Amino acid sequence: PPPFSSRRRNTRLCKLSRGLGDVYKRQLSDYFKLKYVLVVQLAGLTLKLAMLALLPYGAPLWALVVCHAVNTGLFGVIANITWARYFGRTHLGSISGFVMAFQVAGSAAGPYLFILSLDLTGAYTVAALVSMVAAVVLFVFALRVDQPAAPR
Repeated sequence: PPPFSSRRRNTRLCKLSRGLGDVYKRQLSDYFKLKYVLVVQLAGLTLKLAMLALLPYGAPLWALVVCHAVNTGLFGVIANITWARYFGRTHLGSISGFVMAFQVAGSAAGPYLFILSLDLTGAYTVAALVSMVAAVVLFVFALRVDQPAAPR
């Protein structure tokens, strides 16, 4: 394909957004409670899904890229730091393994939902909106969650 095709440009933008999201993400957890990092990550996910649903209707691509950067950049913080900080390092392997099963299942269910949406409606909009509702529900729960008691 030509060097400036839309597919290549979009792939480069997503890689750039991932890199921008990774900058200083670990330091965030030192200055803010993980609850607030999770809330910002879920807000980025919600807005990313909204932009994805609205992209065919004129939503700016840069907004999707920025929301993608926030979402993916903070996911690493949530996925790697939370379990040790909340539950200690004694059983970190078993906790991480248990959580990883849900991450793998979600990683398999997400693409299936989007392909099903494309097959049934001809667009990804329905899947993006359904996923956005799930992200909003998680966002509301994240506002109410507090750090568990220290392990004994």
